[in-house]
Amino acid sequence: MRLTDYTVRFPRSDKGWAERLGITRTHFQNIRTQRRSPSPALMRRIFDETDGIVTPNDLILTDEQIVLLDEEVEP
Repeated sequence: MRLTDYTVRFPRSDKGWAERLGITRTHFQNIRTQRRSPSPALMRRIFDETDGIVTPNDLILTDEQIVLLDEEVEP
């Protein structure tokens, strides 16, 4: 399950999630909205905090998403 879907199903503020994971709210928002992939250690913490519902595979950006993000960045 994608992290965004999980946070809709099991509401908690982005600030609350960030505090539980030991990261900033902005960092959490970037991961939740799939603008950034988390580190392997953070993937594990998210997996643990969601009782295994959000897996590392759910958090990894696809090649298509990476291309789209690159297009948003101005040279």
